[in-house]
Amino acid sequence: ERSKRSKREIQTRMVAKSFNRWNILVAISLLVVGRGNDIILLTENEPSAELANQSSGIQSIITNVDNSQYSIQLGFGTNSSGKVNWIPVILDTVSPWTWAGVSGCQCSGLGTSEHPFSMNSNSWSQSSQVVSADISGATINGNSGIIDLYLTDSVKASSTTIAAIKSASGFKTTTCNGMLGLTPQGPSGNQKSFMQQLVSSGVISKNIFTLMLVPDGSSEDSYIEFGAVNYDYVKTNNYFIYASLDPQAPYGQHYSFNLSELSLGKTSFKYQMTRIDIGQPYILIPAAQMTKVFTDNFKPNQCTYDNELITCDCNNPKLPEFGIQVNDFRWAMDPSQYLISSPHSSKCTVAVKGAPAGTNVLVMGQPFLRIAVTVVNMDTKQIGFASSKYADAAKHADLPTSSSKLTLNSVLALLIMIFSYVMPLLE
Repeated sequence: ERSKRSKREIQTRMVAKSFNRWNILVAISLLVVGRGNDIILLTENEPSAELANQSSGIQSIITNVDNSQYSIQLGFGTNSSGKVNWIPVILDTVSPWTWAGVSGCQCSGLGTSEHPFSMNSNSWSQSSQVVSADISGATINGNSGIIDLYLTDSVKASSTTIAAIKSASGFKTTTCNGMLGLTPQGPSGNQKSFMQQLVSSGVISKNIFTLMLVPDGSSEDSYIEFGAVNYDYVKTNNYFIYASLDPQAPYGQHYSFNLSELSLGKTSFKYQMTRIDIGQPYILIPAAQMTKVFTDNFKPNQCTYDNELITCDCNNPKLPEFGIQVNDFRWAMDPSQYLISSPHSSKCTVAVKGAPAGTNVLVMGQPFLRIAVTVVNMDTKQIGFASSKYADAAKHADLPTSSSKLTLNSVLALLIMIFSYVMPLLE
């Protein structure tokens, strides 16, 4: 009997040891899976590694155009004297086309191009392709061709496909000068995007750009840096959080990612598809949600809601702080950062607007991009955000790292490991 009991005890201990081994393996697996969120927080040592490996890119100054668009100087070929033809073009992160208005280009309601593109420029080679494209509700018409595009007098993207535009319609705030499309893919399957062309030409080695927009009225310049992650405008002791770009974005024309939650003041929403748009003066949310944003955050006797827009007195001292929360990170905006003023009125528009009917997508426009430095990395298919040091009210909530973030998987893993340790002591 003693022999049988001893045998059973040995078998029990063997089972317990085996059970503990499997528990530990399961716990480790859960901890690993716990890191697999859409937005991945960098651990504390990773920013140092990113900074150590930081390479220099090509910077271009960004100009604020009428508080509604952003432009840079882009060179379209050279003239007969060999000088670069510089044209101020609007930046657009949702358009695949780079284009310039030719002499006489008619832009409905806005006259003609102030800086017309000459089709006699050196390196210009016109193709037979007729361009008729829709860009965020506006249209352009002209011919495509190939030309060298310059970021500086000596740095160029060789043989880039652009459109020479003869007419345009539907634009409200931009001019006929032109546009630089910054989407992941080019206008068609066999045409490279501007970023891809920069890499192919050897101008940059990495398909990365960093957007650094300063708040309105700042004495500093806004920049875009091609080819590198730039920490110059990131607030001290802050770092980028990254989300995977959605490979299903239509036609490669959007930098889209999955956002688990958005918090606007007291209103919290769940979203799936989110994209950035430097050409959008508002943060766009589905129109059906705008009523809730208004009722949760604004008093009817102080503000009005009409036609998908919220309007308030510009000097109202009781307007709420407007927080934008992305998972565990929160950017806070005071009224000076989310109100759009008009020189002809004492009323201001809140920079959150209902998206067009049938659009179930969140668009992070200029108000967000001014308080968060943004990195798009097409080599890793990720988009990253970090608090800008130039947005005084921009701040993080508590900053957990991925190693300290307690997800459900992490809690289960810790319980299993504790159980695995205690069990042998109870035998």
